[in-house]
Amino acid sequence: MSNSLFIGVFTTGLVYADKSKIINGDYKTIAYLPYGTLELHIRDEKSSLLPAILKDVEEMKAKKGEKFRISTFGITDVTLGSDLL
Repeated sequence: MSNSLFIGVFTTGLVYADKSKIINGDYKTIAYLPYGTLELHIRDEKSSLLPAILKDVEEMKAKKGEKFRISTFGITDVTLGSDLL
């Protein structure tokens, strides 16, 4: 995966961002993948990081129905593709 790709694990989904581009003090968001639907929301269709993001999304979709840990502190899991968030 690209060194510029940041994947943020948040309570409702994954945020894919470009670490090489800063907007308002934060990495530029490229896409968002909610755990409940596993439907990717793309914000920047021209990003060079999109192929790596799409690869990761396909790996996540292949895990639909499985538990996914979103916190090591609270040991919280979500069920991918459950849409119960």
